Amino acid sequence: MGTILMTNANVIGKVKDPIRTLRTIQTVAPNSIIAGGYYRDVYNDVPYSDVDIYVEFKYDEFKSTNTSAWRDLLKLKVDDFRSADEIHVLGDEDETYDVGNDSRIIEVFGLVKSEVRYNIIVVEGEPVDYVQNAFDFNICKNWCDGKRIRFPKEFMADVENKTITFCDRNMSLTEFSHSMNVHLPKLKQKYPNHKLIVPEKHRDVHNKYKKNC
Repeated sequence: MGTILMTNANVIGKVKDPIRTLRTIQTVAPNSIIAGGYYRDVYNDVPYSDVDIYVEFKYDEFKSTNTSAWRDLLKLKVDDFRSADEIHVLGDEDETYDVGNDSRIIEVFGLVKSEVRYNIIVVEGEPVDYVQNAFDFNICKNWCDGKRIRFPKEFMADVENKTITFCDRNMSLTEFSHSMNVHLPKLKQKYPNHKLIVPEKHRDVHNKYKKNC
């Protein structure tokens, strides 16, 4: 089974604000994508928490902790007391993205626009490559480029088998521990009946993790 594509007509048209925001960001960062939990939860009919947008920026003003460039780009109404729009640097306050230990993540911004919560994750390299090579669980591995949503076979296997499977990639003990301690509990809250699957190549690091607990 290959990657499943879902088009504008059958999914994207249902929730327009995330796509509008993505396409605005794509005017300066054309390879940006929505990836991870949002479409995973939409596909499984589970309430989503926020929308993750992964971007590769080559312009320093968008990497900076000074968020004025973002406010201008996204036309945020941050000075309007009637609006809930906001943007700020998440930094270490949100452990989900492990900014300090993942050298591929440059910065993470928390955004609220039109009452939708976003995380804008600035990464080194192509955002799609980051999803494919850096994500820790297959059930999170999906992305949308603003035209189509892609659900790879690994994602579909977890959905169909009710599993949460560690991605088949090299992983340090630090990365493994972060996945187990931070990411997995959040997944289990939303998918309590899904079984954790640890591939054979991760058994040694899994055993080391359990010994250190």
